[in-house]
Amino acid sequence: LRIISPEIIVCGGVFNLCTQLWDKYEVISERVYKTAMFKDIVWIDFVHPAVRVSQDILYYALLYFFGKYLKSKNR
Repeated sequence: LRIISPEIIVCGGVFNLCTQLWDKYEVISERVYKTAMFKDIVWIDFVHPAVRVSQDILYYALLYFFGKYLKSKNR
């Protein structure tokens, strides 16, 4: 992660595995987190892309969670 330096990581159904690697994490908004280990990365807990839901619904749901993060960031 330090090499590619992402700003956002969308966890497609594996967020619970990621939390086992961290000592603690902070809830930023609904399904959006930051960790002490990777302070500059925003983690979004999202469903696996193969979930049997319309791709449009997935797209707008992801935008919704990211939008909530942006609103919380601007407070």
